[in-house]
Amino acid sequence: MGFNSFGHEGHDGHNPGGAVCSMNMALNWQTKNVCILVESWRIDSFYSLIISCILVFSLGLFFEKLRLLISNYEDSISKQNLYIEELESNESSITPLSNLHNLQHNVSKSSRMIRASLYGFMIFYSYCMMLIAMTYNGFLIVSLISGTIAGFYYYTSSTSVSNRTLSCH
Repeated sequence: MGFNSFGHEGHDGHNPGGAVCSMNMALNWQTKNVCILVESWRIDSFYSLIISCILVFSLGLFFEKLRLLISNYEDSISKQNLYIEELESNESSITPLSNLHNLQHNVSKSSRMIRASLYGFMIFYSYCMMLIAMTYNGFLIVSLISGTIAGFYYYTSSTSVSNRTLSCH
């Protein structure tokens, strides 16, 4: 029984008449029909290759900036919690203890929701970067790694390398 017997005769794939996204399972340096994340972001010329490499470099750079911003946010939340704990332990405080507990609960709940949302966004962002690398296109991989190296250099001057993970999330 042939393929045509299932009603699929007359067209090749899902994009009849147009270029098809190429898929590679090995490192390549293709500059034609390379789709990045979505079918509409396609490398089909030298110009689109250069623009795509700049965009992918920027994604890597911005990823490191986001990591710094999230780290700074978490540091500020930690300082707020320490301040509230310090106020609670200070018996000569004028603020009633119940107000401090409410403040700590509100800060804790809202900060946990924000942190969870930021974590989810970073998971999404890192998976998108992984999918770009999984095109196995050397131009895109070099652009992505160069962007993260530049971002690490510019944005992590005071951050310890040991606090950073190298996984997709």
